[in-house]
Amino acid sequence: MIGKRVHVVIDRPLGSVHPEHANIVYEVNYGYIPGIIGGDGEEQDAYVLGVDEPIESFNGTVIATVSREDDVEEKWVVAPDGVEFSAEEITKRIAFQEKYFKSAVHTEGSREGKIEIYSRLPDGAKYVRTTVFTKEQELVDEWDDIDERAKHFLLMDGKKPIATCRLFKKDDTDIYILGRFAVLAEYRRIGVGRRMLNEAEKYAYRMGGKCILLHSQCSAENFYAKNGYSRVGGIEYEQGRPHVWMKKTISFS
Repeated sequence: MIGKRVHVVIDRPLGSVHPEHANIVYEVNYGYIPGIIGGDGEEQDAYVLGVDEPIESFNGTVIATVSREDDVEEKWVVAPDGVEFSAEEITKRIAFQEKYFKSAVHTEGSREGKIEIYSRLPDGAKYVRTTVFTKEQELVDEWDDIDERAKHFLLMDGKKPIATCRLFKKDDTDIYILGRFAVLAEYRRIGVGRRMLNEAEKYAYRMGGKCILLHSQCSAENFYAKNGYSRVGGIEYEQGRPHVWMKKTISFS
């Protein structure tokens, strides 16, 4: 649907208040697309960006979609023809409502980009890890022999590598260890990390895994906790940075 020209009927214009939740004031025009049915069985909802005044209707192009883990429907984002917004910009503009959901913005590249799984460390994963761990965090011991036996997950935005992690089985057990989890700075807080984590969990489950362990930097502990991981033990230091072991029992129905 990205790239599709649509007509949006605005039933919640810029500045209006949500009909059921008085704490939500619309910071952009919001409406529905007649004739297209969304996941909730109603006409497809859409945010309209790039128009700074209340309007009654709008013709434009779909530039992104918004998925919600905790809801059945997907929102579309529409803008004037030829006008583009990054996923980060879109996330900020619709946060007034989406902050109440586990949502993620998908532009054409990130939406269609498939997470590939490699048996050997790909150049794209090397790029992301070098950017995040070596350059941004100034860590020195980035490469080890685990890379030779781990599975490597890589997500691209078009031709640009943006996120990676690795996964390997702990000896002869049903436990998998997740590590080297890295997302480029400009792609954080827009659902990319959660998508990578979910893909790794699904892979481990398909391989017979029952539990995932990871050694999280304390600064990232809250992210993992929000995604179902619990701390195991106390703080340890790795390359001078505080870490904690975390675990999650995985199951998919």
